[in-house]
Amino acid sequence: FDSSDLYVMNGSVSNFSGDGSSYSFDLTATGDGPISVGIESNVASDAAGNGNDTGAFSITSDRTDPTATITVTPSSPTNASSIEFVVAFDEDVTGLDASDFSVGNGSISELTGSGSEYHVWVTPTADGTVSLSLAEDAAHDAAGNGNEADSASITSDRTAPTASITSSLSGPTNANSIP
Repeated sequence: FDSSDLYVMNGSVSNFSGDGSSYSFDLTATGDGPISVGIESNVASDAAGNGNDTGAFSITSDRTDPTATITVTPSSPTNASSIEFVVAFDEDVTGLDASDFSVGNGSISELTGSGSEYHVWVTPTADGTVSLSLAEDAAHDAAGNGNEADSASITSDRTAPTASITSSLSGPTNANSIP
């Protein structure tokens, strides 16, 4: 019995060793997805000539980091007192909290969500660019892969324009038209 007696899907076998009734090897995935290795019946036999039973092992390989995409709900510029950022992952993640974000010109007032979609509300500190950045490896998928970083920004303009009316005349006037 040797490594050529194994069938492998989405992987390769290395470091095959053993003898008698015990063998070991490393199974290396060639890509994400199901990996399986097995042995057909009667490939190996014991001293009495009894052939082995069929055996198989399967596991899912996931070595890809979750991708985060941050978008801003209102259009820019906005006069909203609280700006909603949406953080969408390409797969479910866990472990995300407000401390995983950096905010420019504002503060996080609320974080909600789970799985693959989270909502972050940011209260602007002043007029100008308000940004939200997610740190790398802040949240993890079921396989333990950390997320990729992302960021987004928007312009906050909550200051109302001021109007001023002036004239070239001062004091009392008898003019019909006042410039």
